[in-house]
Amino acid sequence: MDNLEEIKIDINECPIVRVTWQDAYDMPCGWVEPSEILEWATATCTDVGWLVYRDEQKVTLMGSWNGDQGGRVTTIPADWVQTIDYLEAGVTIIN
Repeated sequence: MDNLEEIKIDINECPIVRVTWQDAYDMPCGWVEPSEILEWATATCTDVGWLVYRDEQKVTLMGSWNGDQGGRVTTIPADWVQTIDYLEAGVTIIN
C-alpha cells in the first residue's frame, strides 16, 4: 500500500473522454408481475472526464482536479463499457 501513496497523476497526460456504458438497473421494492420483470433493461450511462486508468478489468475516470487530488472519480467494469470517445477542443460529437 505504501507504493500507492507515491502515485502521481499528470492530467496533461490523461485524455479527456466520453464513456458510454451499461449499468445494472435495480427494480423498485415490492412485488412485481413477471411481465414487468421481463420488461426491465439495463441503464445506458454516459460519463465525461480524464481517463486516468484503463486495463482489461476497469476504466477509471476523474471529473475534478485541484492540483494535488482528484474528485468525482468513477470506476466502471471494462465489460460494461460500450464506447470510449476521445474528446478534442472544438470538435462536436453527435450520436
